Amino acid sequence: MELYTKVDSYVVETNVHFPTDINLLWDCGRKVLDVIGHLRGGELSLTGWRKYKYHRRKLRNRYRNCAEIHRKKGANYQERLKESTKAYLSKSREIESKARQSLSECTQAFIAGQLSLFQVGLVQELQYYLSMLKKHIDLVDRRILKGEQIPHSEKLFSIFEPHTEWISKGKLQKKVELGHNTAIATDQHHLIIDFEIMFQTSDAAVGMEMGKRIIDNYGAYCQLRSMSFDRGFYSSLSKEALSKDIDKVVMPKKGKRSLAEEEEESQEDYKRLLRAHSAVESNINQLEHNGLDRCPDKGEKGFRRYIALGVVSYNLHRLGRLLIQAEQASKEEERTRSAA
Repeated sequence: MELYTKVDSYVVETNVHFPTDINLLWDCGRKVLDVIGHLRGGELSLTGWRKYKYHRRKLRNRYRNCAEIHRKKGANYQERLKESTKAYLSKSREIESKARQSLSECTQAFIAGQLSLFQVGLVQELQYYLSMLKKHIDLVDRRILKGEQIPHSEKLFSIFEPHTEWISKGKLQKKVELGHNTAIATDQHHLIIDFEIMFQTSDAAVGMEMGKRIIDNYGAYCQLRSMSFDRGFYSSLSKEALSKDIDKVVMPKKGKRSLAEEEEESQEDYKRLLRAHSAVESNINQLEHNGLDRCPDKGEKGFRRYIALGVVSYNLHRLGRLLIQAEQASKEEERTRSAA
C-alpha cells in the first residue's frame, strides 16, 4: 500500500468575543459581582453588598462611556478617554477592595466549616476573577493612563478561555483570529491520518513531530511515497530527517534558494506533488463546514476533545461517502452486465 501525505494548518477559533483592555476589565468586574450575588444568598451573609446590583450598573455605565469615547474618537479624544478611564478604574478598584474583604469573610467561614460544597466552588471562582480584575486594572492603567506598550507575553485575550492565542496570518478577510493553529495530515483518499493542536508551537517543529509520528504509525506496512508541506513548515533539519524514510519530501523554502534547491523544485515529480498539495485545503474547508471552525467547549481540555471528535466525525463521513461510491459503482457494473 502506498501513502501520499499532505500536511497543512488552519486556525480553530475559541468561543470568545474580540478582546480590548476595556471590555476585558468589564468582564472581570461583572463576574466578581455575579459570584458575590450568588454567595450572599442563604446562610452566608456578606457585609456591604446590599446594593451589589447598583455597583454592577454603575460599573457597566462607566465601561460604556469609555467604549463610546474610544469608538467615536472626536475632539480632545485622548483627554476625554483618560478622564473616563480614571472614573472606570476608580469604580473597579472600589469593587476589588470590597470583594477582597468578602473573600476574607468566606475564608473564615470555610475554616469554620460553614460553607457548602457549592459555595466552596463559588469562592474558588471569586479568587480567580479577583486575580483577573487586579491584572486588568493594572493593564488599563498602564496602557491608557501611562501610555505604556504592553508586552505580548502579559496580554490575555479572554478571562473565560485564558489559553486563547492571538493569531495573525495576514489573510485579507480575517486579519486576526482568536484560537489555536491546528495541523492536519491527509492521505490520497482525503482521510485525516494525523493531527496536532499547536499550542505556542512553531510550524516547523510540528511538521517534524507529525512526520515522525506518521513514519512510526504507517511506515511498517505502507510505502511512504511523499509528504508535502507549505512554506510555513520549512526547516532544513526536518526535511533532511524525514527524507531518510519518505521517498519525496515536498517542503518549499521561504526566501532565496540554492542551485540544488532550484533544481529539485523544477523536477516534474516535485511540481506534480506541489500542485496536488492544494487538496488539503479542500479537506480543511470541509472540516470547517462540518463544525470544526469554532470550538464551543470550554477550557483547554474541552478544546482538545472537540478537535479529536471533529476529526473522527470527518473520517466517518468520508468513509461513508467512499462506501456509497463503491456501492453505486457495483450497481452500475451489474446494470452493464445485465444489459450486455
